[in-house]
Amino acid sequence: MNKEQVDARIPEIMPKKPGFLLVALIIIIVVFSIIIYGTVAMISQNLSLSIIRLDKSNALITAQCGVMQAAYRVQKDGNYTSWKNLAPFGNNQVYSFELLSAVPGFEYLNVDASSSELSNYNKRVNYWVVENKSTTETYAITAVKVDWSPTNPTENFTKIVFNNLQRWLGSEPSGTKVNLTQNVPIPYPNIPSGNWILFDTNMLGRTVTATFYLTNGGNFTVRLFPGPPNVPNMIKSTGKIVKGNLTTMRKTVLANFEVESNPAEYTYVDASATHIDPSSKKTKRDVINWDLINTNPAQYYEITGLQAFWTEKPTRPLRVIWLDNALVWQGSATSGTKIDFNQTYIFIPANSNRTNNVLRFNAEIDLPGQVIRAAFFTRNGLSFEAQVYPAIAPTLPTVTEGNRINIIKYKETNNHIMP
Repeated sequence: MNKEQVDARIPEIMPKKPGFLLVALIIIIVVFSIIIYGTVAMISQNLSLSIIRLDKSNALITAQCGVMQAAYRVQKDGNYTSWKNLAPFGNNQVYSFELLSAVPGFEYLNVDASSSELSNYNKRVNYWVVENKSTTETYAITAVKVDWSPTNPTENFTKIVFNNLQRWLGSEPSGTKVNLTQNVPIPYPNIPSGNWILFDTNMLGRTVTATFYLTNGGNFTVRLFPGPPNVPNMIKSTGKIVKGNLTTMRKTVLANFEVESNPAEYTYVDASATHIDPSSKKTKRDVINWDLINTNPAQYYEITGLQAFWTEKPTRPLRVIWLDNALVWQGSATSGTKIDFNQTYIFIPANSNRTNNVLRFNAEIDLPGQVIRAAFFTRNGLSFEAQVYPAIAPTLPTVTEGNRINIIKYKETNNHIMP
């Protein structure tokens, strides 16, 4: 069969079907369109999710930048001022931060024990308050664990009072958790005061801490006595992704911190006006008019002990120590004896001084050639030393290592996508 014969038979083999190819082509186009649309939609969705994940990551990094900036300001300048809308990388990434006084992990809760003291023959720790600064959150205390040091098995706490209402009565040793007879609410904006814990022993020279348990399952531990100054100890930093005039992502970081430094780099004694008080009851036995100075802009120091040295009559006893017009020790100590304060501890706040300090001896100490020096010990075991008598121009401390900022608790919160 030749070519002409084959071509003549094609219409017989493949009968004419009008529109067949067009329908097939349309079907193919529709199928491919669906596949392409689905692929594009999937790519678009993945791209959107990738952008959200990237924004989330960038918002977190930006919030962390705020933490580092706040820590740097505290470390370098002792600056506790809040800042808003600082751009670390560009116009689309900004952060704001504020410094708060808060218990670790709770941005709105704070226990202010800066005015706490002993009463009732030194058996009651009172004048501490629980603050709730939230405008929306409420909390309630369900149980309390009380610890103190030093202690012995025969000592107990016997009563817990909130808002002048008894919430627990009994007798338990240090380290015992007790359930309150009724929950203690801490609603905003109330500050529950009239709080105290009663002991069956004299608490002079003791450190008292308490752990508070909340209805939401959380808990926190704070020191009630001696009460430290109520200073900022939390950084709240929020990172934002801003596109146009719209914030598309937020991420907030809470970081509890503490400041550490060597007191010898920031504290000194100003003995330029020091003298022996001639008007004291027993003449020439009181060394007065010397001041404790703290130049650190970011950290307070807690003086827990003293070691005095004097060159003439070194066995003549030191009998009383007053710091900041408060009796911190009385007894009998010869030159070189390290004294741990058994009355109370003295805080020297940042950028401040403590006056009305006295070293009292049992007899005249104004002797020819007399030189009195003292080493002052802080809670972390560090110390600074200076001449107290005779009058001398102060030697200003030299800062070498400076302040260190330690982040002691950290959490992320408020992962929020704006519309």
